[in-house]
Amino acid sequence: DDEGDVPALARTSNMNADLGMIAHIFSDKTGTLTRNIMEFKKCACAGKIYEKGATLRGKVSQPSVERDLVEIMAVCHTVVPDEDGYQAESPDEEALVKGAAELGMKFTARSTEGVEVDGKRYLVLATIPFNSTRKRMSALVQGPDGKARILCKGADNIMFGLTGKDSFKRFAGGRPALDDCLQQFSRVGLRTLVLGRRDVSRSEKDKFLKAWRAAETATEDRKGKLAEAAALIERDFEIVGATAIEDRLQDGVPETIHELAKAEIKLWVLTGDKVETAINIAKSAKLLTDDMFLVKLPAEGATKGPEGDWGLGAQLTALEAVVQRAATPDPAATVSWSSLQESTLREPLDDDPQRTPASLASDHLALVVEGATAMETILGNEELEQRFLKLANVCKAVVACRVSPAQKRLIVGLVRRKDTTRPVTLAIGDGANDVGMIQEAHIGVGISGKEGRQAVNNSDFAIGQFRFLKPLLLKHGRRNYRRMSKVIVYSFFKNIVLTFVLFYYQADCGWSGTSFYEAWVYSGFNFFLAFTPLAFGWFDVDTSAETVRKYPRLYAAGLHRMDLNVTNMAYATLEAVGASLLIYFITRQVYWRPQNVWTHRGKDGDLWVFGTAVFVGMVNAMLLRAALLVDSWNKYHIYFFFMQFLALYAFVIFMSEVWPTSSVDWFLDYDYYGVAFHSFELGVYWLLTFILVPVACAALQLLVVGVHLEFFPNVNDIGRELDHGHVDGESLEHSRKDNTFVPLRSRYSLHGLVDRCLGRAAPARPDLVTQDSIRSVSDSLGPGRAAQIGLEATPESGFDYSHAADQSFHAPSPVSASGVI
Repeated sequence: DDEGDVPALARTSNMNADLGMIAHIFSDKTGTLTRNIMEFKKCACAGKIYEKGATLRGKVSQPSVERDLVEIMAVCHTVVPDEDGYQAESPDEEALVKGAAELGMKFTARSTEGVEVDGKRYLVLATIPFNSTRKRMSALVQGPDGKARILCKGADNIMFGLTGKDSFKRFAGGRPALDDCLQQFSRVGLRTLVLGRRDVSRSEKDKFLKAWRAAETATEDRKGKLAEAAALIERDFEIVGATAIEDRLQDGVPETIHELAKAEIKLWVLTGDKVETAINIAKSAKLLTDDMFLVKLPAEGATKGPEGDWGLGAQLTALEAVVQRAATPDPAATVSWSSLQESTLREPLDDDPQRTPASLASDHLALVVEGATAMETILGNEELEQRFLKLANVCKAVVACRVSPAQKRLIVGLVRRKDTTRPVTLAIGDGANDVGMIQEAHIGVGISGKEGRQAVNNSDFAIGQFRFLKPLLLKHGRRNYRRMSKVIVYSFFKNIVLTFVLFYYQADCGWSGTSFYEAWVYSGFNFFLAFTPLAFGWFDVDTSAETVRKYPRLYAAGLHRMDLNVTNMAYATLEAVGASLLIYFITRQVYWRPQNVWTHRGKDGDLWVFGTAVFVGMVNAMLLRAALLVDSWNKYHIYFFFMQFLALYAFVIFMSEVWPTSSVDWFLDYDYYGVAFHSFELGVYWLLTFILVPVACAALQLLVVGVHLEFFPNVNDIGRELDHGHVDGESLEHSRKDNTFVPLRSRYSLHGLVDRCLGRAAPARPDLVTQDSIRSVSDSLGPGRAAQIGLEATPESGFDYSHAADQSFHAPSPVSASGVI
């Protein structure tokens, strides 16, 4: 990050490949999607909404409810002034203090006794700090007039629970009017806080301070005693108004979210903001688009009900029926949810049916869930958890509002442990309240922001801004997954070849257990082939970063385990058996038939000569195979391959040509002496080990690869062709009109054969729940019934929340994620 001079940091070395398999991303909002640079914009007071300006400043200059609101902004905080401005625990506090200063009540000094605002002293008797559970902050102060007051600011749902009978008498229109103001702020993406205060009698003040100081010095259950003491005074607040703070998006957030969605990665935004604020920001960030329908849990106007579940059980049942009708070709057909799941289940994209994506999916559904009601009810209820996950898997994006840090962690754990698709999860955040979900996810990413380094210190990877998540996953994650998969399959292949060659030899020698290779040479097999896996494990690039950036669908390689799965390992085993047959029997036939070609200077070739020819030919064949697996050659590949040849022949010569002495006879084999000298003088030896055996194995490899590329290509093969300019890529873009797509794999490939043997249908990824089908079902329900089950169209954004109007990202219509690049 050039702006903040923050380099990316990998805090672990064993999760690089996992970055290429991410299915769900859980993101905080403030400081992660937004800049965390707050600015006070508006306030609601006395039933009116005030912009920051002269009108409000004039009201503050004289005794009024507006002055009381700004007084809370200037006094109730933990900000410390310094030479450069202010030092604050959170950007919200700093924004409110600066806003109060602009309105004529400037905070200028803080001491151990109190604060100074506009030349007046306020004695701070006690400060009850903010935390993620309380969601409010209070300060007991004694003002210049000598009166003691409790000042408080916090989330509206928390503050409204601390009000009394006449708490809204100073706000014209009462609570309904304040709710309307808060809704207006939320619709334009502003963060809101409700401010209240209450005069405190001397006896109440003394009682609270005694309890508070006793709780502060308590050695047992200190947290509980502090909460009990706070409850003595945080009550019956007189609501004076609400503030609205703006926090702009980071650069590149809409583009990043759009590209991650095209890569079929589901994004969850977990925030403590109001529903309307979260929806507006998600829409500005292109997480929610104009062609999406929102599913809200619980539905607006829902009550807790006799079962205490906010009607979620009935709502989920109704929503399941809606999705069923939208996915069924005949909307009038009545099919149970379970039978629909069985009949329309997308076939596995690898060999494990548990890793299959959800049976139904749509680019036109988004889930909005509230933490204080819906998630509180769902979490811990096994049935509701499974039904919630099923619905979430259908939706393109999920926005969770009003969630606490503990709920964030539980939501990540719910998807990680109970989603039957067994997805790899990633959580990203920037503050201490995100540590729980960062630690709960498979991979945690911390952003070096303005809320300290707690998130970074508890993460696996650290980046400067959210936009760097795109290259971290689509470039580095995909490359590391493909490299690691190639190394594992290649290592498995060469050891299968080694084992089966020994098996054939034992059949020839009557299972006598006779050694085929010299012991030390045999032990060096994996050493002689150690550098080549390192070469393509470190440096190989199958597709350029530009091609992957243009076609995020190529991320499917890791998302659907296309390179490393049971079928590919079985595939490698069959090919390894074929290669081992060629290696052993070609050399055997040449060795047994024309015996004279193995004779030199009166010496015949013995078992060690035959074994060395087989061994060296096998190593050369494996080196040639590795060379054919390399997608991008560079000087390091050449150097590593040269080192492999040098190590092989130097070791064989050393083992067979150095005369045993007392100092090295523990290491050298008398029977092996002179084998290399004899073998290297034979033309047939070089013909076998350098040409016949390696070329035969390479021919088998090229035949398999050629048939695969010609008849059964997958998206990664097409990506490589795109990278080399062999195709233009136009036919690879999904068409919503004719529903054409490039399948991940051909149904006639080996993977398709395995599927058919197991009784599974050919892989297909249709976009089952389309925008038109959802609209048809919604229209048939009518506005009233649709609202009752929480289904509604995406509301229009009332505010351009992009970081700059001239740089606002206007994403094209999102491409369906069903099986295309």
